[in-house]
Amino acid sequence: MPSRSRMIGVVAAILASIVLAAHQERPRAALAGTVVDATSGKPVANVRVEAVPVQSAGPVEEHVTTTDRNGAFLLSDLSPDNYLLRAQLGWATGEYGRRWVRGRWAPVIATSGRDLSGLVVTLWPAASISGVVRDEHHRPVAGVEMRVAPRTPNGGCAIRWDAECAGRTNARGEYTIEGLTPGAFVVFALFEHHTHTAELHTAPRSRDWGPSADGLTYLTAFAPDTETPERATTIPLSIGEHRNNVDITVRKVTAHRLSGRISRPTPSEMLPRDEFPDIKLQLVRSDVEEQLGALGPSTETAGDSFEFLDVPPGRYVLRARLSAGRSENHRTFHSDQLWAELPVNVSTHDVVDLRIAMRSGTKIHGTLIVEPPATPERVMMVPLVRAVMRDDGDDNPGTWYIDPSISPQFDLETVAPGRYWLDLPSWGLTEWWLKRATLNGRNVRDSLFDVGPRDIGRLELVVSKGKTTLTGRVIDDTDANRDVAVVMFPKERDTWATLRTIRSSGRSAAVSPPRVRVVSPAPGGRFEFSHLPAGTYYIAAVRSASLDRWPSTDLMSQLARVASTVSVVDGTDTRRDLHIVR
Repeated sequence: MPSRSRMIGVVAAILASIVLAAHQERPRAALAGTVVDATSGKPVANVRVEAVPVQSAGPVEEHVTTTDRNGAFLLSDLSPDNYLLRAQLGWATGEYGRRWVRGRWAPVIATSGRDLSGLVVTLWPAASISGVVRDEHHRPVAGVEMRVAPRTPNGGCAIRWDAECAGRTNARGEYTIEGLTPGAFVVFALFEHHTHTAELHTAPRSRDWGPSADGLTYLTAFAPDTETPERATTIPLSIGEHRNNVDITVRKVTAHRLSGRISRPTPSEMLPRDEFPDIKLQLVRSDVEEQLGALGPSTETAGDSFEFLDVPPGRYVLRARLSAGRSENHRTFHSDQLWAELPVNVSTHDVVDLRIAMRSGTKIHGTLIVEPPATPERVMMVPLVRAVMRDDGDDNPGTWYIDPSISPQFDLETVAPGRYWLDLPSWGLTEWWLKRATLNGRNVRDSLFDVGPRDIGRLELVVSKGKTTLTGRVIDDTDANRDVAVVMFPKERDTWATLRTIRSSGRSAAVSPPRVRVVSPAPGGRFEFSHLPAGTYYIAAVRSASLDRWPSTDLMSQLARVASTVSVVDGTDTRRDLHIVR
């Protein structure tokens, strides 16, 4: 009988041979190519290039290199997978397959034992704005937070993985805001004014911009020297443009105090008072909110009193809501379970003894319809998104869950009044998508809708698992036409309006309606639009340089005159090949 040690050796040899055979059967791959500048087409040296696996179920392998002086890169020893191939040099970013500055990337498919060469990654340089902030006596103002707000729906911050677009003035009052995409912007100097809660005597925030000995405080200002975005100078930016000398003059105004008390529902209506989470209050400049979001201070209180200090004159809205969190008995509160709003005008005196009453949010009754009739395997999600976010989006109304196997009826509860849209491109599940959405018979899949203080009935959501696609090929697409994009939008002009989400402090993002689409063709010119509601659409292949104003309605009006039309039918794959529109 063989010895125990001999048997162990035999087993080990067999296992080693199996591992070796598996390794030999799945040889590694390599990716090689060049990074080029989008504006000049020339190779770019010293660019960080990374290949990120997008389908791997195991630990993510890191594959990173840097381009040489000829812009060339080589990533070797890659496991077979689909990869996101991306590049970054400062604020300039690019991904393989991204054919224009706001385009999407295409996966690089690495197969066993096959080396891919000749890959081209386009690096899209970001734009920037710089200038000086001075006071009314022409003295530089240091430490000011600088921001931009887009005038057009497409402007915004470039896609970068580790930063956001903002700046701060140095000791000489100089600032630079980097990482901007093409578009039109206004620039403003943001002063966060001091707040605290009177009852809790919480530690106040920094009083850098609080009142001086003469009782004055700086006021948020827009370039060059105005207090409202409507009167501000528009700054147009192209790809990689650096705009200098965008100076701003700020001035001091009299600071005031604003205080009052909060009333809540009685314990018989809600939990006992000592089990309430903190209430968050925000004082919002109502004259700029539609353009910039919620500019103004915020605070939290667990008591009934509140106080805002250093408030400049202006028109405001005082908002209150429950802070997200749990009570002492661990019952979960929705972030908008209670809310209140009160208009406030601050002029020449302190505003005291305000009374703000909290109340429950609105309820939206709805029905979920599945076409064709079926029982979805998983719970559906219904996330609402505000058109104007509060407090940097911390109180986004969130997501409700529907279990169609229990009932097609649902209620979206405790929704605070405001303007909303439904963020349901695929319900978080690739096989299901939102086909139609109506509120009291009106289409809300393509548009914003208002929620008031009264409950709303008849929100009807129709979801489908059927595949409705539009595919095709840009016939004259070649390597020399890497800046091509394919756009499509419905013939009904009333569905073109951009769903713009404005966050606090001027941060914003443009969101196209679900039927307004743009894609970058894959190498060879192939393109695909999926999850399309039935209807008649305009479709066109265009140079990406012509899309600086996308998705503005005036640009769609121009494209409608030269675009092709195509009818999309539920559950079918419609094909349409295109030539580039000249």
